[in-house]
Amino acid sequence: TYHCDIPFAVNEKNGSLCHERDFKSLALAIEEMLQHKVLQAKSIAARKTIEEFFNWQKLKPLYHQVILGE
Repeated sequence: TYHCDIPFAVNEKNGSLCHERDFKSLALAIEEMLQHKVLQAKSIAARKTIEEFFNWQKLKPLYHQVILGE
């Protein structure tokens, strides 16, 4: 959903977003993801997002700053 920080990690390129309790949009998103080409493209984009933004080498300094105050 568009709730909280989810859109920071998920977008229309690497996944699907819908409003909370919008079951029609959720069903449409699931149907879309069942298409092989869509699933393949979004999976590749999701992997790139993880590698670019959520790897330990990039997150480690942030954790140190927040937890250790460094």
